[in-house]
Order: sequence, then C-alpha cells, then structure tokens
Amino acid sequence: MIFKEKTGLAAVLAITLVAGCATAAQSGDKGMMMANSDSCGTKVEGKKRVIEALEKAGTQVYFDLDQSDLKTEGMSAAEAQAKVLSKNKRSRIRIEGNADERGTREYNLALGERRAASLKSQLVSMGADGANIETITYGEECPAVAESNEAAWAKNRRDVVVSTN
Repeated sequence: MIFKEKTGLAAVLAITLVAGCATAAQSGDKGMMMANSDSCGTKVEGKKRVIEALEKAGTQVYFDLDQSDLKTEGMSAAEAQAKVLSKNKRSRIRIEGNADERGTREYNLALGERRAASLKSQLVSMGADGANIETITYGEECPAVAESNEAAWAKNRRDVVVSTN
C-alpha cells in the first residue's frame, strides 16, 4: 500500500514538473518568445517584433584587436539599433562585451567592458535611453568560435546585443 502511494506521488510530481517546464517554455504571453544570444547560451525573453527588429539591425558588433572604438560597420549597426530602441521606448537590452583569448583574463574582461560601454555610449548619443541599456563583460570566457586562429579571434572580438524585455 505504501509503495503504491509513493509510486503514485512520484508520478504526480513528474507530471507536474513536465507541465511546469512546458508552461515556462511557452511563456503564456503570445507576444513573448525565447531568444538565444550567441554568448554563453544566454536565454532571455523579449517581444518578438523588437527581437526581430534588433536582429535585422544586427546584434553583433565587431572590433579590431585591442580596440574598443566602433568600426564603420559597427556604427551602421548602432544607428539601426538606436532607431529600434527609439521607436520602442520600453525595450530593454543587454550589451555583452567579448574579447578573443589573447591577453590576460583581467585584461580581456576590462576590454570587453570598454567595448560594451562604447556601444552603449554610441546608442545613447543616437537617442536610445541609457536607463534601458545594461552592459556586461565576458572577456574571453564566451567565444563565438573555439578555434585559435585569426579568423576565430576576429569573430570573438565583439559585442552582442540581446533584448531583455
């Protein structure tokens, strides 16, 4: 009798957990979706149209070696991102600063921080609300490409823009 009760209770708990996970993944709100950023598999929820607009604008901004100034391509992406953020005043984003594996861990964390701050500053100067922009640095910890060559390093020197609504 006790065995049957425990088995039944375990089944109920398992079903409850599975149902709970399905509900969390669907999010309940039709305007919400799960989006993955390229850095360390971060999952965030955001409004679908804002995420799509940011993706169209470009969610990655690349940098030259040991630099935190935006390149021409980065300025174009920043302009498009600022337009999206200006039209969607309640939209919140996170800028994730990254570096390649060369340099010390401390140096790369500081460089990622400077890169994220540089893009945030540019977005604010173009009309985005700085209060809606969070920055974080991953340094070399979250490479987009795990190889050790110039092509991989170029892809790892980046900011990633993620909607956090």
